[in-house]
Parts: sequence; C-alpha cells; structure tokens
Amino acid sequence: MNCLLCTIQGQPTAAVAVCNRCGAAVCPEHCQAVYTPGGPAGHPGHHRPRRVYCTECAGAGDGADEQE
Repeated sequence: MNCLLCTIQGQPTAAVAVCNRCGAAVCPEHCQAVYTPGGPAGHPGHHRPRRVYCTECAGAGDGADEQE
C-alpha cells in the first residue's frame, strides 16, 4: 500500500499507517500521532492511547483530536 498524499504528488512511497479520521494510507512524512490522556497507573486505560492522522486531517483543526 502506498501513501495517498505522496502518490498524488507523483512519488509513490510505502505507507506505514492509516489515518484514523479519513482512512488514507500515509507514510512517516505525512502522518502525525496525537496522544490522548490516559487514566491513573494500574487501571486498564493507564497507557496513553494514540491516534494517527494524515497531515491533511491533523492540520484541518476541525476535530481531528476529538474523542469518538
């Protein structure tokens, strides 16, 4: 699978993740991990969950970091 944004630019690059918002395959250059606060240590949600977004969704500023 290739990065959608790189392919649009004419330089196909292997994808390493899928955008959590729009579903586009993205390479390391075009992805951004957003960490959400975790719960207290020892509880099931104590780790910091992350969501991966493409640079288009992360830069949109219209809810890419909202909880689903």
